Amino acid sequence: MHFSTHKGLKISFAVAAIGLGMYVANHLRRSGAPEITPASQPTPPLVEVPRKLLKWDTDHFTHEGQPFTGVATEYHPDGKPKQRWEMNAGKWHGLVEEWYPSGQKSVCTHYDNGKHHGENTYWNPDGSVQKKQHWNQDILIKDEHPPHP
Repeated sequence: MHFSTHKGLKISFAVAAIGLGMYVANHLRRSGAPEITPASQPTPPLVEVPRKLLKWDTDHFTHEGQPFTGVATEYHPDGKPKQRWEMNAGKWHGLVEEWYPSGQKSVCTHYDNGKHHGENTYWNPDGSVQKKQHWNQDILIKDEHPPHP
């Protein structure tokens, strides 16, 4: 077999395989079969534990001797929320929120495996925005301080 014919044959098979894959994917989509993606998987509820039950171990939080995964919460004496920290494997992961005793939110930050990631907002006790920050894996991208009225 000549080299150029052999190369052309490989390309023909590759194109045919891609076409077959596209046909199967379209057929399954049209047949009503649900697509299974991570977003469509049900997320189990996070276990909620009082913040005071967590311990700090060098670089992560633990609960009952294990790196904590769940939500750590703390409340003001009147029962209003004070802190709500989503955690995975002992590190902040997801949404971390804190509130003033008045009930006004003071902090809303986002984390990815212990690193600032996404938009973070900080409020003054009167409810005005103190600052907004945008992070990408612990690198500060944007730091906004709105003028005070």
